[in-house]
Amino acid sequence: PTSTVITSSNNTLIGAKIASDGQWRFPHSDSIPHKFKACIIQFEDAYFYKHPGFNPISIFKALKNNLKSGTIKRGGSTITQQVIRLSRQGKARTYFEKLKELILATRLELRTSKEHI
Repeated sequence: PTSTVITSSNNTLIGAKIASDGQWRFPHSDSIPHKFKACIIQFEDAYFYKHPGFNPISIFKALKNNLKSGTIKRGGSTITQQVIRLSRQGKARTYFEKLKELILATRLELRTSKEHI
């Protein structure tokens, strides 16, 4: 499933709705509007341009909160880790899989630019 994207006649983003599976997945396009990109980075991964594919502070905070509550209350994934998770289609969301995603995200960051990610 893809997210719904509404644009004006001059291709300015008017609005967007998350896909039915709860992911921001867009139809293929040559570009993403700058304001929308800025909003996604700020909401999903404010330190996107400052980490090597994972954010140890976010991971620690998420782990601490989740263990304290006994349920998953917070995620610690970066945008890069989310790209890896989506590319692995259907893998279980466990701490072991999260570790694999962390390693793969680091490798992706070494091979690919932040802009491409």
